[in-house]
Amino acid sequence: MTSNMAENGNVRTISNTDTPDGHDIHRSFRVENVSAVEPWVAQNSYLTECEVLPTSWFFQMTFQQAPENGPISWSVSLRRNDSNTDRPVKAFIWISFFDASGQLLRFPKKLSNDGMLPGDEIYEYIPLCLPSGGLMNLPEQKLDVEVSIFIRFCHMKEDGTDAVANLSDDLNRMCFLWFLR
Repeated sequence: MTSNMAENGNVRTISNTDTPDGHDIHRSFRVENVSAVEPWVAQNSYLTECEVLPTSWFFQMTFQQAPENGPISWSVSLRRNDSNTDRPVKAFIWISFFDASGQLLRFPKKLSNDGMLPGDEIYEYIPLCLPSGGLMNLPEQKLDVEVSIFIRFCHMKEDGTDAVANLSDDLNRMCFLWFLR
């Protein structure tokens, strides 16, 4: 899987994995000096290079802060860009937010679409509630964001039927990896 990075943050982990039931994309980045950040965008383009059903994707997260230590929020979108087939695939995103000490700031957020066709998009606005005192009490004024994108139902079994990807197995794996952090 290839990706084209265009991020304004400090990308710390980049992992693209082809699995028997699809493709996994993992990103981790840090937003420095959160209270001083103007609207900020992290965006990536991905091509799965799947031998059965290649798909291309555009991912974008936009960080927004209300004035004077107000709440912060993210808008998140994942759009399927290829046009080579009308075959749907399943896509879901798992997003986690941490302070610089590794403290979870919000339960992980899952966004999904069970049948994404070319041109379809997953979009959501995510408010981030911070501890008492807001941004000023955020350790070191840093925010770590972990994003995992899973693309499923693009591979075929030997008998020509769709490989059955189990969403709950993917979520269990993500929960297990999160607890190992």
